Amino acid sequence: MAANETPDPYANYDVTAKQNATNERSAAARLDRTTEDALYKLYRSFFQEAEQTRRWNLWLDFPWDEPPTRPTTPLIEAVVTAYHAELFLPDYAARALYYLRSSRGRAWFLTRWTYEEGKHLLALAEWLLHCGAYSNDQLRAQSDDLLLRYTWEPPFEDAAAILADFLLWELREADRYRTLRHLAVSENETLLAALLDEIIKDEDAHRAFLRQCLTIIAEIYPDQVTGAVRRIAERNTSGDDGADFGGSLLAELGITPGAPLL
Repeated sequence: MAANETPDPYANYDVTAKQNATNERSAAARLDRTTEDALYKLYRSFFQEAEQTRRWNLWLDFPWDEPPTRPTTPLIEAVVTAYHAELFLPDYAARALYYLRSSRGRAWFLTRWTYEEGKHLLALAEWLLHCGAYSNDQLRAQSDDLLLRYTWEPPFEDAAAILADFLLWELREADRYRTLRHLAVSENETLLAALLDEIIKDEDAHRAFLRQCLTIIAEIYPDQVTGAVRRIAERNTSGDDGADFGGSLLAELGITPGAPLL
């Protein structure tokens, strides 16, 4: 090496890893340095809070040694519906990380989000096994069938829209899990209610992070965020159950409904 030549800090990395790094599409997620630093600070605070106050152990923190109950069919069906929604976690994580990998705070949030959502999926599965509603073979067959037949793709590929879509998903999950907990309590299903208490705390934390994340970005890129949120909201104004999660998304971020999309 010549005396004035700067050493390559990545010289020991695999060549293909260097050549196939962030592409133009995923690089578009990276914002100005001030915003990216604020997003990373938000992620660091989120992670610290999760480790110090929210972390729970699926096997040690719940009364699995209690005799299983006989839950009603509606309760079992509600848990299975939530379980099916969580099964698409590989799609959610892979697609979002692909488009957000160049943004340190948002990408690393997604790794923690994936871990916690995976724990929620496992908690639902363990309860279904514990109460005898399903066998492991039946759950595996459902998972295989669903993921072989369907895949999730983000409705839009820009980073702001992906975050807005994730926030809407969290609003839907919060509603689903609170409704499910109410049903569990009404049937005196204390184990399921205890699991849902922890799941809801996690979902509320995810929702808060995503809301704050979009708020930080909107300080410098207001049109980008507002346009993305409205596009996502427009697709979700009325679900099969009549719920207006698009309206809930606009309200979550203080965006006035009815104005033209940007």
